[in-house]
Amino acid sequence: DRIWAGERSKNLLLAKNPTGERALTLADVELVDAIGKWEQCGLLVYLNDDSFVKLVVEHIDGPHFVVMAQEFDKKRIVLAKIEIPGNRAQLRLEVDGDTVRGYWRLVENKSWHAAASTPSLDIETQRFGLFSQDGPREEKRFALIRQLSWNPVSE
Repeated sequence: DRIWAGERSKNLLLAKNPTGERALTLADVELVDAIGKWEQCGLLVYLNDDSFVKLVVEHIDGPHFVVMAQEFDKKRIVLAKIEIPGNRAQLRLEVDGDTVRGYWRLVENKSWHAAASTPSLDIETQRFGLFSQDGPREEKRFALIRQLSWNPVSE
């Protein structure tokens, strides 16, 4: 299943609470033996299947990339595409008022690198999410997610 240029993704886990004005989500994402073009896993700021911001580790024709992109009302824009030396990266999405910022780093590094920033969707209803897409259906594929955390609005 896919969320980018698709609908009704089943490979999606969403936080219960909206992000609110200020929130943070982190994950250590590793694609395991990815072979399919655009096979990916990562984080979302999610409003619906047609409006979200994604920050992923993605396999594209051999190399792996950290990709940040947005889909707003089915209009898609790639904001950043950074080649990485392996199949694993730590990802961080921050909601700061009307802005979503994406960061990444390699596991052995302490410094975060900016991927991109984009307008927030709707702080009242957007939620953090975790998803994968474009693994081949006929083969068992998986991604490892380590240290997933999100800081939703407290109740």
